[in-house]
Amino acid sequence: MDSEFNSEPKKVNQRKEIIIGASIIALAILIYAFLNYDYKLRTLEFEKEKEAQKTRMEEQKKTEIEASNFENKKKYLECIQVIEKSKKEWWNRECKAKGLSDNCQLPFDNIDRINSQTEKQKETCDKLYLTD
Repeated sequence: MDSEFNSEPKKVNQRKEIIIGASIIALAILIYAFLNYDYKLRTLEFEKEKEAQKTRMEEQKKTEIEASNFENKKKYLECIQVIEKSKKEWWNRECKAKGLSDNCQLPFDNIDRINSQTEKQKETCDKLYLTD
C-alpha cells in the first residue's frame, strides 16, 4: 500500500511538471507570436512611412521644377520684351538718321539687318531660358 501512496504523489508531481512545462512552452510560443507580429507591424509602418516620404520628395521636386519652369518662362518673356523694345528703338533711330519720323518705312537692307540681329538676340533668350 505504501508504494501505491508514494506513486500517487509522483504522478501528481509529474502531471504538474508536464502542465508547467506545457504552460512555459505555450507562453514562449505566445511571446514569439506577439514579438513576430509586432516586428511585422513595425516593418510595415516603416515601409509605409518610407513610401510616403518618397512621394513627398517627388512632389517637392515636381513643384520645384514647375516653379523653375515658371521663372524661366517669365524671364524668357521679359527677355523678348527687352529685345522688341530695343528693336523698336533701333528702328526709330534708323528713321531719324534718314530724317524720317518714328515707325517709318526703312529700306530693305536696314530691315534685314535689324531683323537678323533681333533673331540672334531671341535665339540667345531661347538658349538661356527655354533649354534644359
